[in-house]
Amino acid sequence: MDQYNLTPLLGFHGLSGGGGGFSEYTVLGEHMVHPMPEDLSFEQGALVELAAVALHAVRQCGLQAGDTAVVFGAGPIGLMVIEALKAAGAAAIYAAEISPARREKAQELGAVVFDPESEDVVASVTAASVGGD
Repeated sequence: MDQYNLTPLLGFHGLSGGGGGFSEYTVLGEHMVHPMPEDLSFEQGALVELAAVALHAVRQCGLQAGDTAVVFGAGPIGLMVIEALKAAGAAAIYAAEISPARREKAQELGAVVFDPESEDVVASVTAASVGGD
């Protein structure tokens, strides 16, 4: 099934019935199981879905190399989006995040960070971006 996201079988384990993902044992339909390559660690495998969401978002947004981007939320997916934006050639990446720990991680990845609880993010990004317009 190449595009299972477009099928009536689409569901999320634990949200669409079938128990939960934190169970010791669970049963999944074949369409929900994807074998991992032998050289992929479980830690890397756990990040595959996050990376897929981030890459899809960057592809959908139409970013061109040299563009500026803003990421609202620097949780696991937002951090992956920052990485995907860098790989896609974004010239500047800004991140708005209320958590100090997540802002620090976003900054470590190269984003200029803003705290939406203490500043107007739109005004701050506008002032910091090239041209300021």
